[in-house]
Amino acid sequence: MVVEMNEILRSLCNGGNLKMINRLKYMEQNKNSLRVLEDRRKSDDISLQYTATYDILFRIIDLELNSNGYTLNKSPHFVFKKLYPIFFPSIKHINININEVV
Repeated sequence: MVVEMNEILRSLCNGGNLKMINRLKYMEQNKNSLRVLEDRRKSDDISLQYTATYDILFRIIDLELNSNGYTLNKSPHFVFKKLYPIFFPSIKHINININEVV
């Protein structure tokens, strides 16, 4: 899995979808964002709950990328679709279209 992930990360970086970063700075920013998003998930507004949960998934992926020295750059949804099977192997399908969820 590590070799596969490293190959995917290199490919995504070469394609401009990821960029190399100062990992500590970006990890701290993402952790702060997660704290704010967790509060939003407690809202009574279903749309706000959905978008906060969606954003949390992206932050989790980005934190993992940060730990490897990368962050999302362009086409974050494309990157997410490439990486979620690696980070969440038990999930066989993910629906990220809010219009189909609510």
